[in-house]
Amino acid sequence: MTFKLQPRLMLAMAASSLLSVLIVMVIAIQLGTQVVEQDIERKIQETLNARHAALSEYLLHFRRDAHLLARDPLLAEALRDFTQAFAQQGKKAQLQLQQAWISRNPYPAAQRQELTEGDRKSNRMSTSIAHVWGVSGMHTGDCWVDFSKPVARDFSV
Repeated sequence: MTFKLQPRLMLAMAASSLLSVLIVMVIAIQLGTQVVEQDIERKIQETLNARHAALSEYLLHFRRDAHLLARDPLLAEALRDFTQAFAQQGKKAQLQLQQAWISRNPYPAAQRQELTEGDRKSNRMSTSIAHVWGVSGMHTGDCWVDFSKPVARDFSV
């Protein structure tokens, strides 16, 4: 009789051990999942906070710059001159501006902003484009260029 009981006891012990291991694994997986989810939520919140702070700072600087530019009489005059020159060109004005910005732009499409934000060479290019449009002057990085002196303007396409 002890012979028949021994395999059953071994089977019961193995089953209870397996059941214990499975229970421990389920609990460990649940706890691990919670920890990972909390970590992910924390990282998302940190990213959100960092982006919020960066955007807030950007908007603050933008607002400050907009207020400074709004009070700049030279910018107001340049905008009036540009608007007047643009209106004088009629229907072909937009085409000419597109050609100046796209066709005659020395930079590839991904770097078009270099036309106005790059080194002195690109500033000379942006200055010449503004010059063509009759703007009275512009800042080229380290000095104000005055276009109010009589110059020949070529508006041909």
